[in-house]
Amino acid sequence: MKRRGIRLTALLSAVAVLLTGCSIPQKDTTKYKVASVTDTGGVNDQAFNQLAWEGLVKFSEETGAEVSYIESKQASDYMTNLDRATDGFNDLSLASMYTGCVTSV
Repeated sequence: MKRRGIRLTALLSAVAVLLTGCSIPQKDTTKYKVASVTDTGGVNDQAFNQLAWEGLVKFSEETGAEVSYIESKQASDYMTNLDRATDGFNDLSLASMYTGCVTSV
């Protein structure tokens, strides 16, 4: 009975080593993907949209993160652009908007 337990333990250990060695590589999570959604002022509005974008660019330079922005041309674009930002598999979606766009959520 004792030998059987030792053999079973050895077999399970060998299987665990094989499964660990053949595992699927995991996604590299050290690089972040961030998207910013602006209001109708755009990223060159010399106000909060521009400051938010400049902050993201600096973040990208310091960390190597991939940053992008989506400009809303009119108020009705806000929700669509927020959906686009979240559908883009971003780690963070930033909304820098002055007007209350979240009233129709």
